[in-house]
Amino acid sequence: MNQQLAQAMKHWHAVAPLLQAAKNHKGYNQQVKQLDTLLDIIGSNESHPLIGLVDALSECIAKYEAEHFPAKPSRGVDALKYLMAAHELKQTDLSHLISQGVLSEILNGNRQLNLKQIKLIAKYFSVSPETFIDD
Repeated sequence: MNQQLAQAMKHWHAVAPLLQAAKNHKGYNQQVKQLDTLLDIIGSNESHPLIGLVDALSECIAKYEAEHFPAKPSRGVDALKYLMAAHELKQTDLSHLISQGVLSEILNGNRQLNLKQIKLIAKYFSVSPETFIDD
């Protein structure tokens, strides 16, 4: 047996609880707090000796979230609203792509984005057209 494995075995009782899948919301919250603590310690140093622990703990958290907090299907109009807000744009700022009246109907859910509009908006925001296609 090599020394690295021997060290891991010696300290496994202390490390194992950190890397086990959370069984409930309390365990999940505890893992999130532990990850936050680790991230405070390592900062942005991707070569820190504890980065592997960060990765492993992140995987446990992601697995719990995928099972208990499934992502809602996204809508193209929601992506458009987000991008407009992030870029601090008003409807009139996009009138060279889509008329303000049509854009208003789209944003209010009274009209769907069509393929031509999707292509124009995707190019304008430098994102994939898939961003605006409903799931």
